[in-house]
Amino acid sequence: SAYSNTASGATPAAPDTTAPSGSVTINGNATATGSTAATLTLTAADAVGVTGYYLSTSSAPPPAGAAGWVAVTSTTSFTSNVSYTLPSREGTKTVYAWYKDAAGNVSSTASDTILLDQTPPSNGTLTATAGNAQVSLSWAGFADGGSGLAGANTYRLAFRTGGFPAAFCTNGTQLLLGSATSFTHTGLTNGTTYSYRVCALDNAGNTSTGATASATPQAPDTTPPTAPSS
Repeated sequence: SAYSNTASGATPAAPDTTAPSGSVTINGNATATGSTAATLTLTAADAVGVTGYYLSTSSAPPPAGAAGWVAVTSTTSFTSNVSYTLPSREGTKTVYAWYKDAAGNVSSTASDTILLDQTPPSNGTLTATAGNAQVSLSWAGFADGGSGLAGANTYRLAFRTGGFPAAFCTNGTQLLLGSATSFTHTGLTNGTTYSYRVCALDNAGNTSTGATASATPQAPDTTPPTAPSS
């Protein structure tokens, strides 16, 4: 007999059962912060497309239909920087993130931690020793029990001639920003009083109120004593 009419069909696509993968970092992977205002860097990938993310300070994974998901335009490679407010009170803070796709697959938990430290370092002492047209300065005893003293820019040293620089070293002429614990201020005018403040910084960006000292350079006494009159 003659051939029948032709027919065709397509095998249905296999359902998407693969969840996205992703990560989250706080403030560019910083170890400490002095502010609850943070920036989260979100990164995720999915073979079909990431369609949303969920952020929390709780480690409990959210269902795909839970309230709180933030929708994004479907993309196989998702990256975004978003503002986030950390919980108040000092201590270690952990932020958790999840990602989902259009099929409702939810990623495994991604997380990052950061230390919230809002307490400035404690002050030590500053010693100023006057010389000829110079003042030698040294300091010690500063400490921080939270995030620790900053490793690179540990101290800020400033001076003024009309009184001490303000607390936290917010004014005056800066002489040093670094890890040194001594400094010689040269090229000074003998007879003028120079006032100094040194402040310590910690890894969270907090600054101590500072320790102060002053000194007045003097020219050396080169006049020999006079003999007593007879």
